[in-house]
Amino acid sequence: MKQLTAVDEATSPAHLHPHLIDGLTDDLLAWTPQHAPAHRPVDPLDADPRPTTREILLDVIDQGGPQIVFQPIHHLETGHIIGAEALSRFPLGLTTAQWFDEAYRLGLGAELELSAVAATVDRLDEATWGRIGWNFIGLNVSPALVFDERFSGVIAGYPGDRLMIELTEQATTVAYVALRQRLEGLRDLGMRIAVNSVKCEPTNLVRLLDIAPEIIKLDVSFTAALVREPGRRALASDILRDCIRAGVFVVAVGVEHDDELAVLRKLGVDAVQGHLFGQPRSIDKLGPRPIFPATGDKFVRNLLQGHLFLQCLLYFRLMFSSCPGFSGFSIVILPIRANCETAASSGRQNTGPAWLR
Repeated sequence: MKQLTAVDEATSPAHLHPHLIDGLTDDLLAWTPQHAPAHRPVDPLDADPRPTTREILLDVIDQGGPQIVFQPIHHLETGHIIGAEALSRFPLGLTTAQWFDEAYRLGLGAELELSAVAATVDRLDEATWGRIGWNFIGLNVSPALVFDERFSGVIAGYPGDRLMIELTEQATTVAYVALRQRLEGLRDLGMRIAVNSVKCEPTNLVRLLDIAPEIIKLDVSFTAALVREPGRRALASDILRDCIRAGVFVVAVGVEHDDELAVLRKLGVDAVQGHLFGQPRSIDKLGPRPIFPATGDKFVRNLLQGHLFLQCLLYFRLMFSSCPGFSGFSIVILPIRANCETAASSGRQNTGPAWLR
């Protein structure tokens, strides 16, 4: 960590936005950096031993942070968890977006993003080839980082087909031609491009589609407009139809209620992400990807929730096939397993790239 010789008042917590000061100050009282900040001489009459915002961010980066959690993305057609978005979490009271804003204000934005990317790809094998078994992980990457050569160095050697680059919607406001060329270079490595946090605003839709993303992720406000805001529902529906007609895979984010899910399914959204299906968790607290029902039938749901258990029973049938009394076991298990898989694939015809199923 860079050694500071004096309190940097411009970056102290007291100079953050006023409505953030109280919560941040309370959290700072309980926060202790790994390396004690004994390097700051202060006037005993005007001493504030609490670390500055810059020191907190440097400590997070030095310790390989931020913490990475994953929120699953569920394919509505097949019922599978096809992947997950990697999200950053910090030890104090600001939101993730506010921490990154502060980092860029202090000139540490790229370093913080690179640290988050490194912490994510470090779990890539476990998430995609190990016990989790997702098809991909979504990396939140700013357009500025796409042009940073250090980003290419961090992801070098990792399988590109297991990574989805999630750009913010503001990507359409930066060097458009250069950005598209840079994204083509990432596609050549096997990566897919997603535009994240698309809002219910038609202004940038044409530019978004010109970037030719494989995936568009609808913002929480977009989902709300479709379901709970009649005044904006027609506009949201039109934007969604334009995305579908362009052949883009559409993911709705922030789905928390059954009525939202029903509307999104009816309108043709391909996949959903939200607390209704799973909260963001560290990979150590996640199990193998389950299969969720593609239909709303309660009986089918119960069968699919027991899908892994049925596979375990089949495994034991194979292990003890020579034991007396197990001869008819597979006659019971195999038809049930087949019925589960048939139910999961029922409904709309199975379309779209295989990596998204």
